[in-house]
Amino acid sequence: MIVNIIDTEYLSLSKCHSIEKLRLNKDKLFPEIIQIGRIKYDLKLNKIIKKNNYFFFPVQKIPKRITSLTNLNENILKIKKTSKNKILNILNDIKQNEIVCSNGDDLQIIKLNFTYYKLKKKRRKYNFLNLRKVFNNKNTSTIQKNLKTSTKRLKHDALEDCKTLLIALKIAKKKNNKLKYVIEKNLQKILI
Repeated sequence: MIVNIIDTEYLSLSKCHSIEKLRLNKDKLFPEIIQIGRIKYDLKLNKIIKKNNYFFFPVQKIPKRITSLTNLNENILKIKKTSKNKILNILNDIKQNEIVCSNGDDLQIIKLNFTYYKLKKKRRKYNFLNLRKVFNNKNTSTIQKNLKTSTKRLKHDALEDCKTLLIALKIAKKKNNKLKYVIEKNLQKILI
C-alpha cells in the first residue's frame, strides 16, 4: 500500500485554521501556500520512495505571526522558491491506486490555490485519507509532542510534519494489525 503524506504551510489569519473560516476571510488574507511537503511511502515494504519539499514565494506580504510560526520569511522564500507548477507535479505523480493522506485541510488549501494561481489541472479522483480519523482527532503538533520526536523544534514545517505523521503511522501499524481495515474504512474519493 503506497501512501502520499502531504502537508502545507500557508498564510492565514490568527485563529483562522479551518477551511470554512479561511473561505469566509479570504478577502482579508487568502490561504496562499508557502510550503508543501510530501513523503511517498510504501507501508508494506516500510520504505520511503520519494520526499518533496517545495517553497513558494507569495503574492501577499507574510504576516509576522506566520514567520514566527513557520520560521519562513520573504528572504528565505525568495532564495528557495520554486514554480507554482510544482504543486501539479506532486499530484500528477500520485498513481490511481495510491492513497493521499493529510492531517487536516491540506488538499482543500491546494484546491483553493489552483484557482488562485490559475493552474490548469486534470480533474481526477484521489483516494483520500484524513489522518485525524486514524490518529483519534489529534493535530500534528499534539502527535509530535506525544512522540517526543524533538524537544527543540516546535516550529511548523511541512516536511517535518510529514515525517512526524509517518512515524505515527508506522507505530500505529506495529501496534494494530487492523490498521489496513481502519485505513480502508476511512478512505474517501475526492475530486481535485
